[in-house]
Amino acid sequence: MLFFMVYGVNKDGKRFLDGYDVENQEELFTILKTIGSIPLKSFIVPPSLHFLSNMFNPHINSAEVIEILDGLHMTLKAGIPLSQGLSDIAQDSTNINIKRIATRILISVMSGNSLSKSCERYKEFFTPTIINLISIGEETGKIDITLSNGAQFLRKVQDLKRNLKQALIYPLLSIVLMFGAIIAWMTLVVPQLVGFFKDVDAQLPPLTVFLIDTSEFLTEYIGSIMIFIIAIIIAFKFSFDKLKNFRMIVLKFLLKIPVFSDIIKFYNISYIMDYLRLGLSSGITLYDSLIILEDSIENDIYKEAIKNSIESMEKGVQFSQTLKNNDLFTKFTLRVTEIGEFTGSMEEEFKILADLYYKKVNDMALMIPKIFQTGALLISGFLMGLIIIGIMGPIYDLIGKL
Repeated sequence: MLFFMVYGVNKDGKRFLDGYDVENQEELFTILKTIGSIPLKSFIVPPSLHFLSNMFNPHINSAEVIEILDGLHMTLKAGIPLSQGLSDIAQDSTNINIKRIATRILISVMSGNSLSKSCERYKEFFTPTIINLISIGEETGKIDITLSNGAQFLRKVQDLKRNLKQALIYPLLSIVLMFGAIIAWMTLVVPQLVGFFKDVDAQLPPLTVFLIDTSEFLTEYIGSIMIFIIAIIIAFKFSFDKLKNFRMIVLKFLLKIPVFSDIIKFYNISYIMDYLRLGLSSGITLYDSLIILEDSIENDIYKEAIKNSIESMEKGVQFSQTLKNNDLFTKFTLRVTEIGEFTGSMEEEFKILADLYYKKVNDMALMIPKIFQTGALLISGFLMGLIIIGIMGPIYDLIGKL
């Protein structure tokens, strides 16, 4: 495989610089012609510099994957050949990442690889389930349907994540603003009154003395405190991303906190059940669906639970029984799964569970801001009340003695 750097003009008349992994120069020119680009200069990058290819590798998010799947679904449904559909996506999209990955997949397809094999190179974006769906669609001749199912699944997961993030943004912002206002009072307002209390040499109550000492501490060390907080946040994020044991501890802790515990459970149950439903509807066995799911699920605790289910099923235990070994799944989930196994309607039962807990997560996402808003107002009101009582109380006492 050779790595070419190409400087040229695209179909819109704009100059571009891009890199391509191809077998030879003839293949490169064929690909450029297909996507409507004219090369002005091209050269082979020496093997010692192939690390530069990472700079030109596409990086796409879930929304962009959905756009590609939807585009290919409509293309194939309309009877347009796959290579032409990929070429159209590469040419018509205004998103540079979609252009790049569609071009890379097109190169692979034109080289004789299947679409599933071509997408497998980018399995960090096209999850194992999506790749398996495409593969099954290729085998059954229903690839347009499996592409549509994959897009719908990813869209539902994306909607859940977006709703939860939006639900948490307002509470976090409220907490930051609340503590910001309190710190501003303690570092800007309270120090102005300290001199007054010293001049009158008044006997101050314990609350006022505590507030003055806290104000002096914050005023002197606020910079160091902010640096410490930022360092803690960075260290936490690094540890959570890189250290599995630390991540497991945090997740187990969150599963013990009311509201957060329900959100984590409902989200993962909805994700798992919809994933398994999608696998069964595409012709993948439950066991194989679980194996694929283990590689795709993000939550380490649920990943471990799925792994244990796989090992138990290998010993002949029914899937519904494997879920009873922990408290990660609700009683209703267990009952419905048992019914699905008994009646042979697991796909329908998984859909019921996925839809139910998808709705529960969305409902809770709407409820969270209201809960945190009320809590933040109560806490901020209480703290500001203490500050006002501690500072203004002695002043009113002094005025009353005049």
